[in-house]
Amino acid sequence: MSNHYHVVLRVRPEISAAWSDREVVRRWHSLFSGNVLSQRFMKGDVLDSVLRARLQLDIVEWRSRLTDISWFMRIVNEFIAREANKEDNCTGRFWEGRFKSQALLDDRALLSCMAYVDLNPMFRLWCSQYFTNTARTTQLYSVES
Repeated sequence: MSNHYHVVLRVRPEISAAWSDREVVRRWHSLFSGNVLSQRFMKGDVLDSVLRARLQLDIVEWRSRLTDISWFMRIVNEFIAREANKEDNCTGRFWEGRFKSQALLDDRALLSCMAYVDLNPMFRLWCSQYFTNTARTTQLYSVES
């Protein structure tokens, strides 16, 4: 699986809805630097009503993004792409297309998916070894004939 990866995610927007504004900003700052207003807010500075209203717009957006699978995948894929492009000393598009997702609506679907994700690398390794050995065996039979 050198060309893709699997992730099983659980999104709980009802939990993030209960977070305080300070908790949302703290979590956002654990991923990103935020902005001047959020940094001042976390230091405990008193913001006037205009600045507080502007910060509130950011907090609403950040709360949404912290439970958004598309946003998560965007950030993860961007990081991987930048690192791979840096390693290969190149620029440009890294991923072939947008990520794919499937809602897992019950325990059976979740367990099946998790088993697939866990076992898929071993299955791929077995297949590659099997077909490599099969090809060699076929070549040997051809040479001997």
